[in-house]
Amino acid sequence: TRLVGSEMCIRDSCRREERPLSCRLFPLLPLIRQGGVIPAMDRRGRSVCPLVRQGMDALDPAFVAAVARAGEALLAEAEQAAFLRMLTAEQDEWARLSQALGAER
Repeated sequence: TRLVGSEMCIRDSCRREERPLSCRLFPLLPLIRQGGVIPAMDRRGRSVCPLVRQGMDALDPAFVAAVARAGEALLAEAEQAAFLRMLTAEQDEWARLSQALGAER
């Protein structure tokens, strides 16, 4: 059974329609790659979400596609695009740090 992002981590503790966008997208982030948006696992969630450790194959492809569409919509707005660039740089730094520390085994 494929799970949609937060279904595994949160069980009715808040109203889904009132959750912030970052919560709705978790454990994915829309990152900017080659001029477009690519959904990727949020490296910050590795210690709290089993889905991050399982990888993209653990997620429903429809959820992954929806995150890509959300990212493209955000990329169309200058302020949101700047935020996505910051998130992408932050995730790249997490990747460099994890690799340097041998944390991604």
